[in-house]
Amino acid sequence: MPFAGKKQKGFGPENWGITLGQMKALTTGPGFTPDMTVRKLVETIVKPMTLACGTGLALRLNPGGLRTTKMVSHFWDENYLQFLASLQSTGAGDTDAFWVCAFSIFQYDEAAMDKRGIRHNVGPTIGEQLGEDVNQGPFAAVIEQATDMYCVFTPGGFYHRDAKAGALGEGGTGKVNEYLSGNLYTRSWCVLEMLHAMEAGADKCRIHLCLSPLGKNLSEYLGLEKSFPSSTVTLKDPNTGAVTALTERQIKQLTLQAILQPIDSRTSTCNGDDNAKIHSVLEQFGYDKIDKHVSDLRREIVNERARAPREDDPVDWAAVQMALARGDAKIRSFQGHVRSIIALNRMRDS
Repeated sequence: MPFAGKKQKGFGPENWGITLGQMKALTTGPGFTPDMTVRKLVETIVKPMTLACGTGLALRLNPGGLRTTKMVSHFWDENYLQFLASLQSTGAGDTDAFWVCAFSIFQYDEAAMDKRGIRHNVGPTIGEQLGEDVNQGPFAAVIEQATDMYCVFTPGGFYHRDAKAGALGEGGTGKVNEYLSGNLYTRSWCVLEMLHAMEAGADKCRIHLCLSPLGKNLSEYLGLEKSFPSSTVTLKDPNTGAVTALTERQIKQLTLQAILQPIDSRTSTCNGDDNAKIHSVLEQFGYDKIDKHVSDLRREIVNERARAPREDDPVDWAAVQMALARGDAKIRSFQGHVRSIIALNRMRDS
């Protein structure tokens, strides 16, 4: 179906590509910290860079448009360095272009206002870019002409949910605390993207599962100009404010949990007003059918990775293979597991 949203300066979404090298360059700018999530990066770095130009960062850096056939499906509350490492683990080089919503879409819901209070009505809002029909939005349009879709799994962190308003975000003041993994199965936009790619067929759009390699200094691995600590995944205890750096073993456990968590597309959700639109599509297609499709896809990917393991792979795919064969996918709840990690670290440090 044709794209029905608003273009950016005449360019459709298939031309909103950004290179891996351009994404890496954001780590050299002022304000970047190694514990920064994609969401935080958008708020503190991407938005100020695109405030007055009316396009996403991708088109600002590539004003003639950069066409790409590589679509990325990911979770905004993941660590940015881990996200970059996940993409590089696919064998991508600095000149390879990807479609990443955080950088491809102009990230304003309304007219942007700078620090002086001056409004910049220079580009389409997020809603205008997405359009009324999610089946004719930018994600569907990109997947329609994509040859590869990369599903990124990374550990997440603690966030505060306002139980009354249902708001979700860093530094909130809500009373309910949750652990969020970088689990694409829980994000309705990501489930919809998987559905579009699966409908296109593996012979047209191949779906890959991307993980950040562990046991490596990410600065060296990515070839960054700045050197950052190799341990960049942390958890913040919402009760005490104490920050705990996760060990390689703990990151591996959380990554395994994200991969093995039972798939239930009915409970997937997203921020904003698009969740109802997405679920109308998912429900029409059939939640059980989607869950089976994603489960079958996961099994195929796991079997493929188990057959050809890599030295820097963060997961023992043979063990995952056995867990799926046993149907032992629940493991432990995310909250319970993370609380136990924090409790053990408190005991160790006391």
